[in-house]
Amino acid sequence: MKWKKDRVGPGTEIALDRQRRALLGGVAGAVATALLASACKSSEEEVVVESVAAVEPETTPEPAPVAPDPAIPPGAAAVTEEELAWARQFLAQQASVDLHCHPGMFFFQGMTPEDPMLQKMASMGVFTERTVADMAAGQLSAALFATVADINLIGAGEKGLYARREFEPGEAYADHQRQMAVLQNMADTGLVAPVRSVPDLLAAKHAGKVGAMFSCEGGDFLEEKGERLAEAWEAGIRSIQLVHYHINQLGDIQTEAPKHNGLTAFGREAVVEMNRLGMLIDMAHATFETTRDAAELSSQPIMVSHSFIADGEARHPRLLSEDHARIVAGTGGLVGAWPTGIGNPDFPSFIGRLFRLVDLIGIDHVGLGTDMDANFKPVWTNYRQLPHVPVALKRGGMSDEEIVKVLSGNFMRVFDEVTHGAGETS
Repeated sequence: MKWKKDRVGPGTEIALDRQRRALLGGVAGAVATALLASACKSSEEEVVVESVAAVEPETTPEPAPVAPDPAIPPGAAAVTEEELAWARQFLAQQASVDLHCHPGMFFFQGMTPEDPMLQKMASMGVFTERTVADMAAGQLSAALFATVADINLIGAGEKGLYARREFEPGEAYADHQRQMAVLQNMADTGLVAPVRSVPDLLAAKHAGKVGAMFSCEGGDFLEEKGERLAEAWEAGIRSIQLVHYHINQLGDIQTEAPKHNGLTAFGREAVVEMNRLGMLIDMAHATFETTRDAAELSSQPIMVSHSFIADGEARHPRLLSEDHARIVAGTGGLVGAWPTGIGNPDFPSFIGRLFRLVDLIGIDHVGLGTDMDANFKPVWTNYRQLPHVPVALKRGGMSDEEIVKVLSGNFMRVFDEVTHGAGETS
């Protein structure tokens, strides 16, 4: 089935300013947004002070601006109460999964970033409990909660995020343990239900708990020690994104010049071992060549947890060519549609790009990857907005069965296939 652009709204001319082109998504977006908000607040305060001094005492102050409704995505078309009621009932009956997120920026807990911009972001505090509450309110069933392997190295420069330096010996592993302790505490305190399999996911939904699958954005913590993959598996990690912003010992990244020209020898060992363990391989941030190597080697489906197709309106290193996306789908895997501000001025644009993915690689290979709480100028800003997704997909011509595939069905098929017989040592 083909979906036409006019079925999801008129085309929009997309013009990215210099700053938006420079920033590379992920944590950079959160940093940029926070800094912008902080700067605006400071400017507004200065204007208020000057205005108070200039006006007569009896002047009536301007009414405060109304905050946007956290349950309505930016620029979303109006929906009826009947449509929202249908969506809530639909989400109550069907599972929904986010392929990639950082709830409440939990990766900052217990650390002080070296980079001044990230220091500013971290100083605003972790808000994981609030985000999990938003997940529950929006009826999200589960998500892959991702640590950030290279957070100690990341800096924000003129061209976006980059690795400011190399790791000290043992540093990557130590920071991985710090972040995993934060994740484990979420489960131990009952904030989330740990999910290690599809039955776990369904059990969490039935119990009314938000399910958390532990994942890692970057395999730097492995430090070329293959045995750490089994250790990660035992700790509950069910997916590893091989690379992030630091060119590590596994492969090349989209936002830097290639160093390895694809997967390294250790990267190949890691793919084989992850297949054996039953761990989902995430190729987000990896180059076409690195993804191609992983796809050719893997005996199981792979995924790109958060991206979309580059086109004439959106050109960026973090996006995928058509061939790149087809390679992932060719393994039986999936691509998570990413509601980033790169190429998306609003929520309807994101939905249009999701349909574009479906047209290119098929309805069986598309999911949702929000990058929530660390995205670049997101056009889906709060999990309370989730009901707008099935409404928009239905308006665009998808059947209920197809909507289920995008919300969770495709992921659960891949996750079940990858984890089947997981942890066998023979």
